[in-house]
Amino acid sequence: MTKALALSLVLLAAVACGGDGLEGRSVLVDDTGLGDASDGGGWMLVLPAERAPDLWAEVGEPDDLRRASFTLDQAAAEGLGGTLAEVDGDGDYALDATGPTLLCRLPEEANSRGCAEIDLPTSGTVVTSFGEGGFNARVED
Repeated sequence: MTKALALSLVLLAAVACGGDGLEGRSVLVDDTGLGDASDGGGWMLVLPAERAPDLWAEVGEPDDLRRASFTLDQAAAEGLGGTLAEVDGDGDYALDATGPTLLCRLPEEANSRGCAEIDLPTSGTVVTSFGEGGFNARVED
């Protein structure tokens, strides 16, 4: 293995395994008794809460935040001051935000299926879920 390749692998591992921010986990809630499942793939829109009115001006204000359905690409998210955090196949993601935040789940390319307002701390695990009650977010220690 070349030194450049070895260094690249070390840097990739450091970025993937360490760093600041919150860990997140996305799950699908089953109300039929089959148990919850990982909600992998797609993205999580992470938007400072004070920018939510700008998002609604862009995509239309939802009747029910927990079931907000809209289309938003990465450029538009960044233009609003937000980011898209990638959700891996196991439903895990990382967040680089703190304070009052709007989280929206985009399981498919640019299409949302719900949002939640949350006050993100500096540590802990953010658990987002989607089920019959819509999209929800909470922090676990």
